[in-house]
Amino acid sequence: MSVIFTIMLTVTLVMSLTGPVMAQGTASIDPKTNKSLFCTGENTTISINMTDVVALFGYQFVVNYDPSRVSAAGAFVNTFFNTSPNASIPTGWNAVCNAGQCKFAVTKVEPGAAVTGSGTVAQITLTGLSAGTFDLTLSADILSDRDAQAMTHDISSLPLTVCGYANVSGTVSLQGRATPINVGTVTLTDLGGVFAPYSANFNATSGAFTISNVKVMPGGSNYQFDAAHGLYLGNRTTRTLNPLDSYTAPSTRLLGGDANNDGVIDISDLTCIGGSFGGPPVVCGTTGSSDINASGAVNILDLVLSGGNYGLTTPRSW
Repeated sequence: MSVIFTIMLTVTLVMSLTGPVMAQGTASIDPKTNKSLFCTGENTTISINMTDVVALFGYQFVVNYDPSRVSAAGAFVNTFFNTSPNASIPTGWNAVCNAGQCKFAVTKVEPGAAVTGSGTVAQITLTGLSAGTFDLTLSADILSDRDAQAMTHDISSLPLTVCGYANVSGTVSLQGRATPINVGTVTLTDLGGVFAPYSANFNATSGAFTISNVKVMPGGSNYQFDAAHGLYLGNRTTRTLNPLDSYTAPSTRLLGGDANNDGVIDISDLTCIGGSFGGPPVVCGTTGSSDINASGAVNILDLVLSGGNYGLTTPRSW
């Protein structure tokens, strides 16, 4: 009969530690990691599970973590191996987490109270303190039957990553306009595919934008920057962001003339602008306008923007 000792990161992570509590068992590691990643200030709950236990009367183990990366809080879980009543917990081993170790130890004190089956025996909540990686490990692990027959265990480490945050700011201007007049957007996309995109408006008057608390891996994350505005071609660049970065992107100017907002300046844009030349703006395509510079009238200034950028497509260089 084998006994499975499992560490499970709730929702995102599962690591199985298989250990021989009885002489018939053989220990092994079975990582089932879906996402062993959380950021500074975020919490992650880890469950310690036992599977296929036969006549378990007491156990002890230490969970080792990096106190420079995370803080930890432990707790017994009593749905399987009940630590109250009829159980004894040594001083300092009652789910106490301190200085990089969480200590658990308990024995039944009632004859015939041994536990058989599977279930969760403990949980640890980790809170990210600083970006980096570390291995979560088990040590001093002993499982015993009522006759104090303990078995050795083959155990392994569980890699965890604590991500950090960066802040990004910058300014976007529009060709042919003294100010943007109406807002546009800046979007940051993680090219590694780990984190969801971030998006913010740039100011209609100043063109300034700020995107705070952008998640980044400990060694940095490569982000794509896209600035976009209606009637203008978008600009793009890439940048590696690191934890604690406060990055000010170079100012960038968007080129105008995409009257129908299809990402290319061509004859259709010139036709729409020319067709309403000297009069009020009209809709170009489905979301565009013949008034590129948002002056309220269609004139040579709008036509020059489209004509001067004829043949260009989005995205342009940031």
